[in-house]
Amino acid sequence: MDDVYNNQTIVLFDDSDDDAPSVRTVSDYDGDTQTVTLSAAPDFTVASDDSVKIFVTPAAVSLTGPTAADVADAVWDETSTGHTDAGKAGAQLWTDIDAILADSNELQGDWTDGGRLDLLIDAILADTNELQGDITDGGRIDLILDAILADTAALPGNILDETIEGTLTYRQIIKIFLAVLAGKSSGGGSQSLAFRDNADAKNRVAATVDANGNRTAVTLDGS
Repeated sequence: MDDVYNNQTIVLFDDSDDDAPSVRTVSDYDGDTQTVTLSAAPDFTVASDDSVKIFVTPAAVSLTGPTAADVADAVWDETSTGHTDAGKAGAQLWTDIDAILADSNELQGDWTDGGRLDLLIDAILADTNELQGDITDGGRIDLILDAILADTAALPGNILDETIEGTLTYRQIIKIFLAVLAGKSSGGGSQSLAFRDNADAKNRVAATVDANGNRTAVTLDGS
């Protein structure tokens, strides 16, 4: 770690003269090369076999490593050009980013105002613009549904009032059926038979029969 020994006491021992050490301070320390720069030149010429001792005061030494913020700052502030050699994560990252930009380049133009996507949406809105009015209350579809409901509302009545035999309608025939099948009757055993309506207010069927019971005349009232 750079500068870790800065301002610490360093003692240089001359192996040829143990009684003449030189005491100095460290003005700079390079952690990569482990090179010490002295505050002043020693009193003797330093040889390769001379000894060196650095006396470190505890308060001056940091016993804690870099914080997470320090590491993050170091990573994000590092120049990208230093990590582009083949096989390195930085090189792969740049390759991937360039590929993403190339693949999505068309989209960046498509999404702009007036771009391809915008034009497609405008075309869809133009094609469906009529529908937006058609589906509103009172619009074309609403009017069509109203017309269908109006036409079909009278359908049951139209069926019942359809003439199917002579002048008789389904409605009238059903009333006559009800009178004959479930209404009161009179004249049984005589030549004049009558079948009443459900309210017993009038004859639905008035028939004249011969001696053999055959109907010779029939009057129907389905009103």
